[in-house]
Amino acid sequence: MALQGPFPSLTFDDIYTTSVWASILVCAVVAEYVIIHRTLAPLVRKRSSKPRTPTYDS
Repeated sequence: MALQGPFPSLTFDDIYTTSVWASILVCAVVAEYVIIHRTLAPLVRKRSSKPRTPTYDS
């Protein structure tokens, strides 16, 4: 409702709809961050910490 001061043309419905979409977007970004850092990052670390076997080029 604080946005109605600088933007008098905004209705309550506009502000409410925008805030719902913004909260969904924030939740999706946080979930993506958790998924990447909790599941994929340990897999990458595990893969990069394996000792490499030497390859011999002919």
